[in-house]
Amino acid sequence: MSLSTKIVIGMALGIVCGLFWGEDVAWLGPVGTGYIKLLQMTILPYIIASLTVGIGSLSYDQARQVAVKVCLLTLAIWAVGFLLFFAMPVVFPDMKTAAFFSDVTIAPPKQIDYFAMYIPSNPFHSMSSNAIPAVVLFCLAIGIALIGIEDKARLIDPLKTVSAALSKVTNGIVALMPYGVFAITAASAGTLSIDEFEKLQVYIWIHVVASLLLSFLILPLLVTSFTRFRYLDVVTFSKDALVTAFVTGNLFVILPVLTENAKELFKKYDLYREKPGEYVDIVIPVSFNFPNLGKISTFLFVLFAVWFSGGSLRLGDYPFLLFGGILTMFGSVNVAIPFLLDGVRVPSDLFQLFVVSGVISGKFSTLLAAMNLLAITLGSTALLTGVGKIQWRRLCFAALACVCIVAATLVATRQVLVKTVNTAYQMDEVLLNMQVATKLHDKSSQATEALAPQGYTPQPDATAADIITRGTLRVGLVEDNLPFAYHNNQDELVGFDIDLMKLLATEMGVKVEFVHYQSDEELFNAVNSGLVDICASGLYVTAPSLAQVRFSQPVFDLTMALVTRDHRKAEFENLEALAKKEHARIAYQKLFPGMPAIMARFPGLEFVKVDSNSDYFEDDENYDALMINLEAGMAWTLLYPDFTAIFYKATRFPMAYAVGQNNSALQDFLSSWLTLKKTMGAVDTMSSYWIKGENAKPRQPRWSIARDVLGWKKD
Repeated sequence: MSLSTKIVIGMALGIVCGLFWGEDVAWLGPVGTGYIKLLQMTILPYIIASLTVGIGSLSYDQARQVAVKVCLLTLAIWAVGFLLFFAMPVVFPDMKTAAFFSDVTIAPPKQIDYFAMYIPSNPFHSMSSNAIPAVVLFCLAIGIALIGIEDKARLIDPLKTVSAALSKVTNGIVALMPYGVFAITAASAGTLSIDEFEKLQVYIWIHVVASLLLSFLILPLLVTSFTRFRYLDVVTFSKDALVTAFVTGNLFVILPVLTENAKELFKKYDLYREKPGEYVDIVIPVSFNFPNLGKISTFLFVLFAVWFSGGSLRLGDYPFLLFGGILTMFGSVNVAIPFLLDGVRVPSDLFQLFVVSGVISGKFSTLLAAMNLLAITLGSTALLTGVGKIQWRRLCFAALACVCIVAATLVATRQVLVKTVNTAYQMDEVLLNMQVATKLHDKSSQATEALAPQGYTPQPDATAADIITRGTLRVGLVEDNLPFAYHNNQDELVGFDIDLMKLLATEMGVKVEFVHYQSDEELFNAVNSGLVDICASGLYVTAPSLAQVRFSQPVFDLTMALVTRDHRKAEFENLEALAKKEHARIAYQKLFPGMPAIMARFPGLEFVKVDSNSDYFEDDENYDALMINLEAGMAWTLLYPDFTAIFYKATRFPMAYAVGQNNSALQDFLSSWLTLKKTMGAVDTMSSYWIKGENAKPRQPRWSIARDVLGWKKD
């Protein structure tokens, strides 16, 4: 039984095990991780030894040819890959979408330290930190220096022995691959939720289709068009490396296997007398450090994110994605993807979906990367040894076959996605079905609502002790203030402020009563007159409001944003263009800190106060945009997915709770209590739920045969 067959059996058993036991096999995840690290043990030393030996054994003329031909073939493969990637969005079905607020949305893009990545100022540090490009540059420098040294055999011969020993160790570890594959696959199949898969299935579909087309159609045919190899041989001889790459999701660990596969293929065609093995040992570690199609294929997530967020690409975005994508892919995709998302004006919080998708798409990316590396190795080695030559008839046939098969595949994929993907918009129902963030306040059922303070006995400047004696905490708020206070589908008053005030009342041992007002001004009058004790309605701390009431310490900071129709996003996302607008009506419900400065900066904008944020969405024809905090704006777009919230990277401003102007005792109590709740994590828990939407849809135990079919397990 071949190794690849054993690996496939291990993978199949892992899938069955994961589906049968579900989350109970999550413990196998660390086992799989440990095995991958074991595979990585010999790779970096192998690159150092083989690359130094390979280049040092060449002449200067041979080294120059390697550089030219490898680079040209790499550029050709990149061009083919991008043509296919840019064609993939034609399969997207129509769908509306929106997302909760995320810290990633406002986080500055991470900067790539290209110097540390590519320049080995301290080669030993580069080796210890796994900075592969820097290590390769160091080996290239040593190898090139060895070319001109006469007595170089004294170093090269021992390195050849080291390389052979490392290869033998790697082969021994690879023999255990079926067991490692079982652990990795079982953990993945047992923990990936169906919910997560449903969100990402469109991206996963296009990624899988593109990866398979390139891995098993386009790249093998491209290789056969200028070498003597047949299509089946290219695919067959690489099966061990491809299967291993797919299962482990790690290109690094298959380099020795891929090297041996390439050498065996040259031997079969009796081409080894041209010494292709020397070039293979050079091309693979050098090519490994260039962005491969597997890595670049993650760029498909950016196209998916544009579609998922309801946006569209401009003509100028394509050069940015092409050149910016390649340059950033020299580094980590975890840095490149947020950078590209920001560049095409897509909320960076979608990066979280990209991370989740890696469980599946990462395996196909590595599969494609392995075939990409093999194609460059076979093609450039054939050209370097003089056994490769473009065969125009084969090339034309390959091009025609690729165009026809790709077109048919894209049409079929679109039909499948249209029929299988549920594109019904559901985020509004998610928001309106949210109820309680925690179980911290079991007495919340004692909460009541009052439309007006009828029958109230005003109690100005009531202290915490007075409220406990009274037995009721009175909280004033403004209605329709997502996500701080609003009514859900069960007509329950819910939201971040509601949840936190219920918790406060529970810990004080009193009931809580919410009193509705129409504006912040009415709230302030009510709290100063003693009709309510606390104002909690997503209040901004501004200079005018500080003159009317006392504020607690800030609960957290909010960020300014504009909400507008999706198709008008381009008009408002650029501040310079916004400043040149001759006239635009901007609605706002609450005065922002620094709003006079904004009005002075944009004289062409007319700011119009509205009673409620919902007034804008229900009558947006009279307004061009709504000024609101980003956290609330993104919540409103969940209800109105035809709108989008635009973040300007402006200074953040605090949100707090208000008490009476003369009530310093209650202010101190409320601030101290908030400090306590922040320290204990209750504020973070509630903001994660109400503002960031974490677990907005109650998480169900992962489906498994043992629980849901056989009934062996109970929740």
